[in-house]
Parts: sequence; structure tokens; C-alpha cells
Amino acid sequence: MQPPIKKRKYFIQGETLINKVLDIVKPELKAKNIQIQLRVENGLVIKVNPAEIEQAILNLANNAVQALANSTALERRITIEVNKTDKLVQFSVSDNDTGVFPLNSNRSSLSC
Repeated sequence: MQPPIKKRKYFIQGETLINKVLDIVKPELKAKNIQIQLRVENGLVIKVNPAEIEQAILNLANNAVQALANSTALERRITIEVNKTDKLVQFSVSDNDTGVFPLNSNRSSLSC
């Protein structure tokens, strides 16, 4: 039995990583009149497997787009945040839809 293949990690700026995802979803955001708000820690450089993190953020962003697709909110907005806390980096994607229940938070996050 062969040992598992190690996935390569690279240093990349947090903003660059998020912008790659936004390049994919921007046409749909524009078509559905959804605004995007970025909150990325200035100059944040992280060591990750970019493809894996991009896919995870893309999935979260697509979930937010779907949640807002039938929203009655006057302003549809998705917020993407990237912050470093101690040794972890937290990626957060949230939307301003009310969700199923008014107290439901439409926020998803990923820490790595």
C-alpha cells in the first residue's frame, strides 16, 4: 500500500484567493443584482492548497447566491470575510437573507 499523497500548500494573498472565486461568480451576481462586500485583512498571506480553499469558498458563495435568488430584500448582499486568528485563518461567507427562521444566521465559515 502506498502512503497518501501530500497535497501541496502554497503561500498566497487572501485577497488574491477571494478574487479568483469572485471572477467565477461575478456574472451570476450581476444578473441577480447581488452586491458583494469584501472584508479581507490587509496584506494577509496564507499557506494553503489554493484549489481546495477556492472550491470551498465557491460552494459557500453559490449557497448564498441561491439563498438570495428569491429574496424579497431590497438590497441583496453577500459578505466575504478573511481574518487571521492566532494560527488559524477564518473564511466567512454570509448573506442578508432572513433564512427559514428570522433568528437564523445565514453565515457559513471555514477555518484552516
